[in-house]
Amino acid sequence: MLRVAVVGGGPSGSCAAEVLAKAGIQTWIFERKLDNAKPCGGAIPLCMVDEFDLPESIIDRKVRNMKMISPSNREVDINLENENEYIGMCRREVMDAFLRNRAAELGAHLVNGLVTKIDTGANRQGPYTLTYSDYAAGEATGEAKTLEVDLIIGGNSYSVACRDGEEAHLVNIATLVDSKAQQAKKAVGGVNEVRQLLFASLFLADELDEARRKGGVPATPPQQGNPPSANDAQSVALMEDIATRLESLATRLEQRG
Repeated sequence: MLRVAVVGGGPSGSCAAEVLAKAGIQTWIFERKLDNAKPCGGAIPLCMVDEFDLPESIIDRKVRNMKMISPSNREVDINLENENEYIGMCRREVMDAFLRNRAAELGAHLVNGLVTKIDTGANRQGPYTLTYSDYAAGEATGEAKTLEVDLIIGGNSYSVACRDGEEAHLVNIATLVDSKAQQAKKAVGGVNEVRQLLFASLFLADELDEARRKGGVPATPPQQGNPPSANDAQSVALMEDIATRLESLATRLEQRG
């Protein structure tokens, strides 16, 4: 039987898993935050209610009057007089959970996990092996597991080389960047992967520039091959401070959204 992994349990991933499960294909959905409440992205068009067969209980509010103001202060008034027409406002954690659970009821396996590595197999043609952290037990670190499938939907994999002995360091900094990208996604909402990384990079660059101007970081990075300096401990402390500031910034952005 064909085995498919869907990485990401949002509306697109859940609908893909539902279609696959209906076809009798063995399917897994991976989603790290099953209770993720996005600050935006909850407005859905009326056609989506029918096309996705959503129950009315998913709709939190039915909006018929709205004023939209662009950044250039151009205004557009929306007034729907027909009672059968509305813009549906929903809570994403409710709608996303409904779609995921519907796919699970059809046979898809819902995994509360974070995919950390994808092995693409010989000649990048599969079978594919996913390494992931399973958070079903509720622990903060998760349980390391693997899954072999024939096809992956939504899982992006990037190959990065490093010198011998630096693998653990590369994994650590990659995890830091990924966590900040996820915070940027949650704070800003509705952004693709490229813009996630853009925001995460801007946050990090801004904080590093501020730290450099204060004398906490050298103006130029050390050359390859140089031994670790005596400032390593200071750099680690600085990165932890940057992470704390980014979390605070993400929280403020989320509150604004």
